[in-house]
Amino acid sequence: MLLQWEVSSMLLRSDIRIPTPWECQRLQPSFACRSHASSRFCSSRSSVAATATAATVLSRCRGQGLRLRTSQKVAMVARGGDDVFADPPRELSRSTKKQLLPKHHMMVDVAVLAASDSEEDLQRDAKVLLSQPHIRSVAVFEPRGVGLDESRAGVRHVAGDPNLEIIYKESGLSFRLDISQRLSRFSRCQGGRGERERLATLVAPGERVLILGSGIGITACVLGARSEPAEVLGIERDEVKNEFAVANICDNKLQRTVRSIAGDLLDMSQLGSFNRICAFLKFQPIENLQPLMGALMPGGTLHYYNHESKEEFSQEPSAVLEAFRALAAGHPHLQGEVRLTWRGKVPRKSIAPKFYRVGMDLKIS
Repeated sequence: MLLQWEVSSMLLRSDIRIPTPWECQRLQPSFACRSHASSRFCSSRSSVAATATAATVLSRCRGQGLRLRTSQKVAMVARGGDDVFADPPRELSRSTKKQLLPKHHMMVDVAVLAASDSEEDLQRDAKVLLSQPHIRSVAVFEPRGVGLDESRAGVRHVAGDPNLEIIYKESGLSFRLDISQRLSRFSRCQGGRGERERLATLVAPGERVLILGSGIGITACVLGARSEPAEVLGIERDEVKNEFAVANICDNKLQRTVRSIAGDLLDMSQLGSFNRICAFLKFQPIENLQPLMGALMPGGTLHYYNHESKEEFSQEPSAVLEAFRALAAGHPHLQGEVRLTWRGKVPRKSIAPKFYRVGMDLKIS
């Protein structure tokens, strides 16, 4: 008798680890996860036998702590009393795991749960998450005003490995960060991975590049490794992030061309001139950016980032250009025209409904 039965996502009780498809084979009659494009169906030589087999499986699933709904197909084969599998089971897909596991955000190998008032709920969810081989530790997000440092958002260890230091990898480089001390968006920070790759293609050999708001050094290291600058200097206001940046520069052996210092992002009196400035700043009125224009060499480029609505993005940024032209006019060494050479969404999707982060390349021609 062959019975194919659609059963859904296999949801667990909180105190039971999520089984793999192969572990599900221990249930009797044996069954294996299988995907089908068709809708619900059942085929058997005997409807009575089919009903009996289905009832047996449902009973044994409940005994194993499994709750059966709709969305996954399970093939159950019983022949004589010996269990036979129609074909090998497949690993659960990412979307299926997302349905089965408690809601969380992955930071490399640390799962971060949303803030919760119930420690019991956190421990229950952590136990389920730690059953997955790719999760080393579980933490919980603590918003600003909560936790040891009330001035900033952070995370707190819940279960698993108490060491919350993670290693993020990009462009063949490794970046360490202890997320119990500081948080980072990694692939989406400082314009995102795509923006870093774009900037690396623009840096000409021998250029001096300044990164404002350099964080833990991701952009500075990527530009130093993927291009041939004379120097890449990162400035970070947060001293803790700057310490991680200095360590990451050393770990990636980029000390010859890349540096990171802690200080005021708009104090450039002792830094000299630069061919290129990447301004990853929090919102600032354009008139406050006068020091940036003073630090640009003639022919240099300012990479400026701003937030714009969908309507603003659809229009020409004439007001922004006029504001930067007025700033450039205050510096005698900048005699050329300020031109917009590129404008685009960074990253290339909205950060809120109909609201984008937009990058602009402003070149002193």
